[in-house]
Amino acid sequence: MRPPIIRIVLTGMVVFLAAEVWAHAQSITSFDVPGSTSTFALSVNNAGAIVGYYIDGVGTHGFIRDARGSIITVDVPGAGSTVPESINNAGEVTGFHTGRDIAHGFIRDAQGTITTFDPPDSIFTFPESINNRGEVTGVYLDGRITAHGFIRDHRGTLTTFDPPGSTSSGARAINNRGEVTGTYTDVRGGPHGFMRDPRGTITTFDVPGSTYSQPLSINEAGAVTGYYSDGFTLNGNGRCSSPSLIRPLQNVSARCRNRGGGWWALPATRSFSR
Repeated sequence: MRPPIIRIVLTGMVVFLAAEVWAHAQSITSFDVPGSTSTFALSVNNAGAIVGYYIDGVGTHGFIRDARGSIITVDVPGAGSTVPESINNAGEVTGFHTGRDIAHGFIRDAQGTITTFDPPDSIFTFPESINNRGEVTGVYLDGRITAHGFIRDHRGTLTTFDPPGSTSSGARAINNRGEVTGTYTDVRGGPHGFMRDPRGTITTFDVPGSTYSQPLSINEAGAVTGYYSDGFTLNGNGRCSSPSLIRPLQNVSARCRNRGGGWWALPATRSFSR
């Protein structure tokens, strides 16, 4: 049997180590780009590099913040605004920039070289995610303002796609195997969720009982997560309400609409994994 003093010392060491782990797990660092009025961080890679955008008195600019806290500005030459959306583990960044009210995609490599791109017939291009192979996925709008998904490989080859029967679609995330997830709408409404494998096969899905499904992320095992709506609720003021996403009156159920005119509705939302 250990003497009491040894047990006290061991207990103290365990408490100290647990406190250290807890403190590390709860460590939060806030930051702003110097001179900015608003700063929005959007993506972080395994090395701790963060990308996003900031607003100052001149306009909207991208930024990269490394793990040591050094911040550099990212502006696509000639752009009215630059918005990085995603960074991979190689330090490659993708996002969009605007010019003359049109949005274009861009990739910035780890050395700072910027390449701009657009799918054919695109008037607005919005890259959403870049994987460690340099493959980019996102959404673009054609001349009829219809949304479609796209993938751009590391060589610059662009592939556009839509789930069969869709009226619009957009990709949200891509994993390192080249699997993509996103949303689409059809004549029944939506959005609905989809997954696209590297061979181009698309599988659609909805959370059972949902009125819409919104995938946001996909991991290396092909597991998808996001949120969905399962209808509308009424709050104490008789207004239609729930945790997120404002919808105008004409889009709500008859139960909410009949309560009175001029209301706004919030669809009830839940998270999911697939």
